[in-house]
Amino acid sequence: MDRLNAMETFVRVVETGSFSAAARTLNLGQPAVSKTIAQMEARLGVRLLMRSTRGLSPTEAGQSFYDHARRVIDEADEAELVARGAGVGLTGRLRVCAAVTFARLHVIPRLPKFLAAHPDLTMDVVLDDRCRAAANDEKSAHSRILLPHEMRIFCRTFLNIAAKYATTHRRCAAARREDRT
Repeated sequence: MDRLNAMETFVRVVETGSFSAAARTLNLGQPAVSKTIAQMEARLGVRLLMRSTRGLSPTEAGQSFYDHARRVIDEADEAELVARGAGVGLTGRLRVCAAVTFARLHVIPRLPKFLAAHPDLTMDVVLDDRCRAAANDEKSAHSRILLPHEMRIFCRTFLNIAAKYATTHRRCAAARREDRT
């Protein structure tokens, strides 16, 4: 039995007040939840939940265990977010160039939430159907809806640029390794 999963199961049982509701939120069967709690109580040697016809409630030991388990789960969730880089916000300036209709439908509605998540980021949004305004800027994001024949040209150009970048990057990395020796 994975202790962290068992703790999470116990926390869900206490928060929902029943094995069935906890099983639904965890996408598990009710017998699996009940068995996990029984195994945890046996391992700890203490009763964590009072079962009655009216529902479940934590015992004194169960309430104490719940408080600690809740903190452990929150810390584990935070550790995962930090490891994924979710705790690191974007900084600097970003220029977004998009077609007017596309931006109105897809970009503009999402900007407030995006900027709230990255308060150190400043954005310039350029709405232009031809998207020329940011074409020479290296720190830009471009969005353009292409016709099929334009897409083939774009893909070839993009792949050529990517290949040149990869070759240059490998040469620079090799030169840095030689400099260290």
